[in-house]
Amino acid sequence: MKAGVIEFTASIERENAGLLKGGIGFNLNLYAFTPALYLRMAKQSLSTLNHCAYSLQYRLVLVTKYRRKVISPAMKKRLREIFEDTPGKWECGLIEFNAEQDHVHLLFAATPVIELSKLVNNLKTVSPG
Repeated sequence: MKAGVIEFTASIERENAGLLKGGIGFNLNLYAFTPALYLRMAKQSLSTLNHCAYSLQYRLVLVTKYRRKVISPAMKKRLREIFEDTPGKWECGLIEFNAEQDHVHLLFAATPVIELSKLVNNLKTVSPG
């Protein structure tokens, strides 16, 4: 089978007597894959719920006030413990953690049923400082 792509694009625009223009658009993309490409896509890991398959990963960077360099090695160790424990309570998982003297990077996987804003608020609340 030869790989190919079929794309369909439609848009609807509306203008009301000089008011802002609004529009609705959608795309329909149909793809025909070669077996080799299909095998590469099959290696992608997806989690499932009753109604969906997903792979949601979020990157969060928490910065100290005024970017002050106040995070010590002992504090980095404690932050790692906190950030490894907290996402587990939210049915999430910490994938990657990195800390510098003035900021912390988190990469975590989450389910679509959690409220991301509440999770981030909880992560900011439980971290010291």
